[in-house]
Amino acid sequence: MLYTNIIHRLDAKAESLASLRFQWQAALTRGLPATTLCSYASLWEENAVSLAREMSADNNQELGLHLHAFNCPRFHEKYHAADPGFWLLPRATQFAAIQEMVERFTAVFGHPPASIGGYIMDATLLRHLNETYPFIRTAITSCFEEGARMYQGNNRNWMLFSDGGPWAPHWPSRANALIPAKDAEEAVDIVALPHLNRDMMMALLSRDDLFASHPGNIVRARINQGKDCPYYFRFLDAWRRQAQHNGWSYLSFFISSPWLSAGHWISDHPEYTRDMYLDSLDWMRVHDDISVCTLSQFGEFFRQEVPPGTPHICHWRDELRQSKREFVWFITPHYRAAFDFGLGGTLVDFRPYAGRIDGDVGPETACQWNGSHPFVISAGLRGGYWNNGWSVEIEANGARAALHNDRVRCRVERDGDFWRVIADPQTVRLGDGTLTLRQTWILDQSPKIRVLREILSKGNINGPVHILDQFHGSIGTTEYPEDLRSIRLHTRPGAAEADLPPLRARLELCGEDSEASLTAPTLFKPRFTLALRTPLSTSKPVTVCLTTSPLTPN
Repeated sequence: MLYTNIIHRLDAKAESLASLRFQWQAALTRGLPATTLCSYASLWEENAVSLAREMSADNNQELGLHLHAFNCPRFHEKYHAADPGFWLLPRATQFAAIQEMVERFTAVFGHPPASIGGYIMDATLLRHLNETYPFIRTAITSCFEEGARMYQGNNRNWMLFSDGGPWAPHWPSRANALIPAKDAEEAVDIVALPHLNRDMMMALLSRDDLFASHPGNIVRARINQGKDCPYYFRFLDAWRRQAQHNGWSYLSFFISSPWLSAGHWISDHPEYTRDMYLDSLDWMRVHDDISVCTLSQFGEFFRQEVPPGTPHICHWRDELRQSKREFVWFITPHYRAAFDFGLGGTLVDFRPYAGRIDGDVGPETACQWNGSHPFVISAGLRGGYWNNGWSVEIEANGARAALHNDRVRCRVERDGDFWRVIADPQTVRLGDGTLTLRQTWILDQSPKIRVLREILSKGNINGPVHILDQFHGSIGTTEYPEDLRSIRLHTRPGAAEADLPPLRARLELCGEDSEASLTAPTLFKPRFTLALRTPLSTSKPVTVCLTTSPLTPN
């Protein structure tokens, strides 16, 4: 089942209210429930409050709060704050503003808000919400706006950095809101949702903000022809398919009313956005495997069915260009990983969560504006998989062949609590010989990524065959190198290890009968390499494991 939230926002301007009425009536006539989140400024605007009261009489409508529209005279006069981004305000200002919004909402509508939304909600803010307003049980906590060209594409004026977290609903850790909690004890008791769904290929290769569950963003990307955009509905269907792998899937359809209004500073064709908005609602009605619900209704489903610590997988195809390129994303409380099967299954993004590092943002924090969780691998930001990635070669007959030179297809199979990602067989030429092998990734709730390799056939291969694994790692959140002097590299029989104090994490690459080696970073090549050379025979498959664990202080 694909659980879908239709989300609107109550804003104060007259043109936005007219567009919101259009959205409400469109959902109402189709019998679809929706959630409207009230911005700060709207709560003191008489016409906005009147419309919200009218909407709340509809049993299919839910009202909540949205941490937006603080760039208004009332807020400036009361709090003397300059930053329009709520996530960048001083903590005391945040807490006071939320209290004011909750009290005003309750006074106006006669009940407290059922849910809340924001672009970034860090762990401290979520803990405060949970402790102070326990009736708020569901929250939109992050945007999942990622990609090497995200910041540049927004003219460097959209200071929202929260890369490295979940793309799907999750239980946030009390230590860092981008990290899924291991268990109920570690979890903040709020179901955390993404602002929108994104194209999971563009999140790695370019920028995902233009390619999202939002008709206005599709128009901004110029990938539509008038109201028509076949890609957009392929994208939506791709999220339906994810339920096959997880038992459920989620779609956030959050379009604020300014995107449908004339004069919006980005959307220059609101008529196209309106038409695609209506087509999206009709799409939701025709599929039996879609359940449209309010934010709090989805939150209650999630509470009952998805305990803290549950992993999540996403098998994504190239919906934009319809090539054969595929990606697999996987997230657990221990790490987030993305594999590119256009590169033979190379690991192209890896974020170890074992150290539970701080990710709070704002003027009093160490992170300030940068709430992204650091990567150890980001091929998009660090010059490609050959600089930053886990790649594999085969060695035999005095020759080598790189598996990442071949595009392969893959399939995902679930077996109880773990998933197998099975790549199509690859045939490589080694001197005068050929060898066909298959790779299978085994993913589960543990901190291990296991990769099983097996030879299916070989011809004219004389002598031993070896698999060469090379894990090229670094630390950072941007394309620029950072200080790696604190890392420590070790080998032991069958394993290569890296201690990463900035992440409070240790990585281990180990294999069966493997020879381990290391390469330390230099200023010209600011990366470390963990390498294994593992014998491979036709008699049995071999497994190599990548494990992340907390780094124990000396």
